[in-house]
Amino acid sequence: MLRSLVGSEMCIRDRPMAHLLSTLLLLSAAAAAVLYPFQDPSLPPDTRVADLLARMTFKEKVGQMFMDANMAFGNDTLPKGGDLASTAIPRLGVPAFDWMSQGNMFRGASNGCDINCCSCYDGHNMSNCCVDGAATQFPQGTGVAATWNPELVFQMGVVTSDESRGMMHFPNRSVDYRTGASSVINILKDGRWGRAPETYGECPILTGTIAVALNKALVGFKSLNSTTREYGWRLKTLPVLRHFVAYAGPDSERFSFSATVSDDDLSLTYLHAWKAVADAGALGGVMSAISGLNGVPSAADRRMLTDVLRGEWEWDGFVTSDCDTISAIGDDFHWTSNLPESCAEAVRAGGDLNCGPEYKHLINASKYGLIGQAEIDLAVTRLLGRRIQVGDLDPPGADPYGNIPLGIVDSPPHRALARQLVRESLVLLTNPKTSVGDKNVLPLRSSGIIAVIGPSADDIAVQAHTYHGTPSAWITVLDGIKQVAPAATILTAPGCSRKGSSTAGFAEAVRLASQADQVIWVGGLEASMEEEGTDRTDDIGLPGVQLALIKELQRVGKPMAAVVISGGPVSEPTMARMPGLAWAWISYFGQDGRGIADVLFGDTNPSGRLPFTIPSNLSQLGDIHDYSLTAAPYGKTYRYLAYSQPAAVPLFAFGAGLSYSSFETTIATNTTTAAPTDTVEVMAAIRNQGPLPGQHVVALFCQFLQSDGVSPGSVKQLPRRELVALSKIHLSVSEARNISWQLRIRDIQGALRQAFPGVIRFWIGDGGPCTDCPTTSVQLAW
Repeated sequence: MLRSLVGSEMCIRDRPMAHLLSTLLLLSAAAAAVLYPFQDPSLPPDTRVADLLARMTFKEKVGQMFMDANMAFGNDTLPKGGDLASTAIPRLGVPAFDWMSQGNMFRGASNGCDINCCSCYDGHNMSNCCVDGAATQFPQGTGVAATWNPELVFQMGVVTSDESRGMMHFPNRSVDYRTGASSVINILKDGRWGRAPETYGECPILTGTIAVALNKALVGFKSLNSTTREYGWRLKTLPVLRHFVAYAGPDSERFSFSATVSDDDLSLTYLHAWKAVADAGALGGVMSAISGLNGVPSAADRRMLTDVLRGEWEWDGFVTSDCDTISAIGDDFHWTSNLPESCAEAVRAGGDLNCGPEYKHLINASKYGLIGQAEIDLAVTRLLGRRIQVGDLDPPGADPYGNIPLGIVDSPPHRALARQLVRESLVLLTNPKTSVGDKNVLPLRSSGIIAVIGPSADDIAVQAHTYHGTPSAWITVLDGIKQVAPAATILTAPGCSRKGSSTAGFAEAVRLASQADQVIWVGGLEASMEEEGTDRTDDIGLPGVQLALIKELQRVGKPMAAVVISGGPVSEPTMARMPGLAWAWISYFGQDGRGIADVLFGDTNPSGRLPFTIPSNLSQLGDIHDYSLTAAPYGKTYRYLAYSQPAAVPLFAFGAGLSYSSFETTIATNTTTAAPTDTVEVMAAIRNQGPLPGQHVVALFCQFLQSDGVSPGSVKQLPRRELVALSKIHLSVSEARNISWQLRIRDIQGALRQAFPGVIRFWIGDGGPCTDCPTTSVQLAW
């Protein structure tokens, strides 16, 4: 655990005897403060919930069904920290509770940034968002996924949950740090979607893997492989995952658009990551989608919220609406005629909590006979259960996570972990030879004259993006370069803006590049181009005159690295072919640009991999409204992409990413034939041939073929190829490692609908055809 690195005060929970004595003393003190059974931490949570529920009036129960006291019954002028009887129950000692106090738990503790924190940044100042000191800030979702490192992501979750609990001790804190918005695990079936940056990319398997890792840490599992939480039924924090279920653009139409999705696409793609997190015991809460599904508003979709979540999966948590979606049930989807009906429909469907004031109409809905006491009781039971699990209704001192100190927040080991995530999230796409000798452009030399050009080189806005807190220091890419190359002379100019048309800065940028020995260009996208409510439907290239500036700089003839910062894919085929230009991609990266510089200058070997496909052109993407994975023109995401058609071949495949080292890989299986019920062992041997040590992603893919071993499966609704396992390992130069996976054939998605007899092909590489990748095959028969 990272907290063991932060001094004796922060290690107390890792000393069993000291912790046992401390806990016994706390429980003794807590027992003296118990007035009602629901406050007694020695009782089972179900017993405590039943006791409190029996003591509440109908209006008090409805009062628990608002996201926070500021929204309850329309109390939108309530100051922070207010305690109205509508949400709190003073006569029973029940305080007000905020179900989503942190707007960015998926990127770190928020230090005072509430659910609407994405709107706080005004282009100049971010301090108005965050009022409770500083906290460690990690990359956006696609950046976290690009690490392909679930163990590292689990440690990120440990840091976030530790800091969230530590912030509970901040003097006069502004919010409750035990709750917050967690992972966006919607599948990025179209990279133009405005919320692409928040996602974990286009693959349901990678998305599920990363989401499980982060959220297991957030809810209190001691390790990634643990099967039980550290303190049994208790939750360390209460993360709410978003947005259930098929929500992936167009975001500009999100309050009225309804996606048409087949059962195959639901089960094989859109639901997979959700079920993975639920099965792992890491699904704290669920936020329903803003848009609709097959004609039904997601906030009122009983099939998804009750039949699937609570029925098929037996999940026992709560569901919250997204903000403003309850009124949209009637106003935009025309599913109901008035607000009381909309509220009743949402609750009956399985929506327990309202992000907004609309549930105040449940009082009248009950009078009109639209909803009954039992349905309200069921919703409130689920809500109170989570409040008890996260320690909210405990007497002082009873919650063991209350011992995590404020001093752990923004500690040196936490800042170091943030830098490591940035290092591992950078994806090297191209790295050609220079014009001199046999050397690649990267890594760069940390001496001589270096020109750092571009609109994003020294701008913290591309680090923060949306939904963020504030660290103690923002280290820009330029700052990081200066730290890594202190002996170098650094020349810098923006050259252009990210989206403007002015070329007035070109001459100065070219002049500096001409004086330099090496050139680094940093640009890309920004929040105004890809965020909630905004889609990139017209272009997937670099906006403005950025590409024109890159061309001018490249003509100077110096070794040049171009770093594109964006949340979703940016396609520039010209850049991929430019001599002497190395191209790296990274998502909005949080607090530490030093991690980027560490990779550019070779202090760290690049190991990031793309969490999405980068298309060659806009025409490959088809209609953003179409949620069918087999949609025209060539299918959506790498799993369904028709690589057999030359026009479908993307610029970079899902999972692509280069290293400075060469890794020799072989693959084999323990059998040449298998039946659907058999388990196949797939074995890989990896050797680092140098010249540098480093991290390496070992990604195992498969595809089902017909008995000739060439023709794809005939069931078009099934994936053409699939990520089935991944590992990330560190290898010194000349070091070798063996990895093996046990795969039961029938457990691979869609296996029982594939051709038998047939062939399953395994390879290690990326999500493209990977014709040159290490490959092995197994004959399939009944």
